[in-house]
Amino acid sequence: VARSAAGLEVAVPQGLRLLWSAFAARPHLPINKHRLSSLRPLTTEASLVRSPGMPVVDVDGRGEVVLVNETGACRRIATALLEEPEVAVDLEGVNLGRAPGRACILTVCVSNGTTYAFDITVMQQRAFDAGLHQLLRSRRVRKVLFDARKDADALLHNHGTQMREAYDLQVLYHALFQPRSPRLPSLKNALSDYLRIAGKSSDLDQVEQTKRNGLAMFL
Repeated sequence: VARSAAGLEVAVPQGLRLLWSAFAARPHLPINKHRLSSLRPLTTEASLVRSPGMPVVDVDGRGEVVLVNETGACRRIATALLEEPEVAVDLEGVNLGRAPGRACILTVCVSNGTTYAFDITVMQQRAFDAGLHQLLRSRRVRKVLFDARKDADALLHNHGTQMREAYDLQVLYHALFQPRSPRLPSLKNALSDYLRIAGKSSDLDQVEQTKRNGLAMFL
């Protein structure tokens, strides 16, 4: 289960990091910009990743995925993440949104490629009481998401957490590149457009392969 969840969900935060780098390079956007390459890694990352009993999966050599399913580890990692200026966030669940929908896994990716997968199914509300609420509400840490509507709905109505300093790349992409389109772009289409123009199509292939690898792990 740890490998399945980690392999599947890491594709989204890593994709967000690629797309955010495109926006960060646009000088005329009305947002506070930071290139991902300039972000500093977690100072406590080595001890966190190697904590006894914490499942760690290496994703094709591009970064580790750490499954967090215990409140003590959740608190330590969430506290360390408060030192990051910027993180990519994704929430997945069953019929994601307010009840009866429910959140299952919250993934947070930092600048060096490490992704922390917080198991909400196991920890339930305790995960938010153990630091996720503080992290998501922090004005010091920028949260980068893509299509955050259902994520925000579930967090607010089911877990009492209203995200602050959150940037939805779907809205930014639409405003910058497709202002006349009646539809918002999918993450795959937005990434495809950017990477094709930037001559980095192989990066999209890696994200897609990571997703396929995760799906293949399900029985």
